[in-house]
Amino acid sequence: MNMKKNKSILWLTLAICMLISFFLYHRHEACRYSLQIIETENEGGYGYRILCGDRVVICQPYIPSLPGRKGFASEEDARRVGNLVLERIRSGSDFTISASDLEQVTETNVLYRAH
Repeated sequence: MNMKKNKSILWLTLAICMLISFFLYHRHEACRYSLQIIETENEGGYGYRILCGDRVVICQPYIPSLPGRKGFASEEDARRVGNLVLERIRSGSDFTISASDLEQVTETNVLYRAH
């Protein structure tokens, strides 16, 4: 009788562990990253947000890697940099944006505009 009870507890514990693993795995997979372009309140520039479902995981209202608080001059520049960040997140890469990244992906040379 005691052996039967131990087996039942073992199977129940195993089933619970499998359910927890299943839900944790699918919760991670269910995260769909997306990009949202935002208009900054200061000086009418643009920035971006990276969302995981409905949750904001990155809010970047200013040009990254540059001193000061300036938004992107164009919606397209914000979109290009945001897409680069999104691409890096999806691939598991470091999503930090450098000054050379900004030079490569933006149309309006943001490095000179920011000074």
